[in-house]
Amino acid sequence: MSNTMRIKKIISCLIVFAPVLGIYQISVFPVGTAEMTLAAIVLVLVCMNIRHRKKLGKYYFVAYYAFFFILSLASILVRNQVEMEDFIQKWIRIMIMVYIIDIAAKEQFDRTTLYKWSVRLGVFFSAILIVQSVAVTFFSIQIEPYIVSDLFTFGEESVLELISIHKNWLTAGIWRPSSIFLEPAQFAQFVLLSLVVSIFEPDDLWLEKKALCSSIIITMALFFSGSANGILITVVVWGVYFARYLKSDMKVRQFIFICIIFCTAAVVVLCTDYLENAWERVETTGASGGTTGNIRFLQGLAIFSKLPIVAKLFGIGFGNIEPFLLENNITTVYLSDLGNQYMNGFSTVLVSSGIIGFAVFLFCWFSLFFENSSMVSRMVLLVISILFCTSSIFYSSTTVMYLVFVRCQNSKKIEEKYAKKNYVNLRYAARSNKDVSAYK
Repeated sequence: MSNTMRIKKIISCLIVFAPVLGIYQISVFPVGTAEMTLAAIVLVLVCMNIRHRKKLGKYYFVAYYAFFFILSLASILVRNQVEMEDFIQKWIRIMIMVYIIDIAAKEQFDRTTLYKWSVRLGVFFSAILIVQSVAVTFFSIQIEPYIVSDLFTFGEESVLELISIHKNWLTAGIWRPSSIFLEPAQFAQFVLLSLVVSIFEPDDLWLEKKALCSSIIITMALFFSGSANGILITVVVWGVYFARYLKSDMKVRQFIFICIIFCTAAVVVLCTDYLENAWERVETTGASGGTTGNIRFLQGLAIFSKLPIVAKLFGIGFGNIEPFLLENNITTVYLSDLGNQYMNGFSTVLVSSGIIGFAVFLFCWFSLFFENSSMVSRMVLLVISILFCTSSIFYSSTTVMYLVFVRCQNSKKIEEKYAKKNYVNLRYAARSNKDVSAYK
């Protein structure tokens, strides 16, 4: 194995581990562990590009973000209230994301390594959540698999403080298992990618042998987590799978597979109240007040409706949302605290770049669908699109991980591409030499 291939495998592992490392923050550092991991990956990728002098990828988002970086700076210059630290941090994240997704993702990651580690971690975290659920349901034992140390924190809270909060939630009857993650939504965001990879079976023998067991464990864990996002997207993913294979000649193995999934889902639904609780959170959308559904779906649109006309067209700039809300005293009926910038991913784009920028972003976003014909890549894009409608993950390492999976190509296709290119160059060189000889 060459050194380049080893580096590809290592950075591919780190991309999958980044959202997990992002759970904790090292108390002595001002930035999160996930951000430091992604920054290290970019540094390695830049060194590789300089060494091999490669220009990789189609730059879907580079020009988009370059234009709106200028607009964001202009927005700062004309405003009285500015949060430069937040602005700089968000733009550093955007530049890291753009480099990894736009420039490097297509050819500088190893797809097999990405898939293997995604499934391995997804199954491992799902098994932990199932054990947590069984322990609390039948034995009233709360399992908190966090690293207890003064070195690690969860934002402004220590690990012990978080565990204490979870114990209070358990006493109040509102605690839900979330594996090693802070909340069920974060768990669902991570393992949904593992579910897509395991059931749509890419051309990899390792995954094909373990697809049945892996997908069942992950599906059970997603239902046990009670995450409305997780359950909804799980149903969508399996729906696409069934629709795809019911049209074709179904093998006995696939029929047994589908029966097991249906039986597992039926047991979870009938024996627990997880599905009912998840549906109650979905039903809160449109109700009065700051309900879960309203905050996830409508908060960003409510903020957008209060922007001036120019801001609706061109946005208020990435990294400028909180200062803009504070300066203009903008609140909504869903979140009354001034300056709260929580909104889903697509709303973040809409508010930050306006209608014009949002249209361009959607064009770039859905161009990814036609770039890679792989069913796995297209399903990953579908899942992250749904998450962008329901979760505030625009600046997160989870988004980077998903879009790397969307853009990453099979190593064999890359080799065939370069082999074909070299063959064309050799033919051109041979023809040129022949023409020169004939002239002489």
